[in-house]
Amino acid sequence: MRLVHLDQQGVVAFFPSDHHYADERKFMAEVASAFAAAEAASCVILLGASATAPEVEYGWIEPEPLTPAVSC
Repeated sequence: MRLVHLDQQGVVAFFPSDHHYADERKFMAEVASAFAAAEAASCVILLGASATAPEVEYGWIEPEPLTPAVSC
């Protein structure tokens, strides 16, 4: 709610501290692309990285195709 109070049109990113991306330029290009999409469509964008090994302690994301009812 504080973010909405500060800027109703603001875009925010959250970055878990347990990730490492060797190609920082590529990662930041994807972040910039996600910001642009979020600003244009007023929706939530989730960026994820493919796992190289299971980390069951952290959980995981199982993507599903967007349907017209939930697309942004």
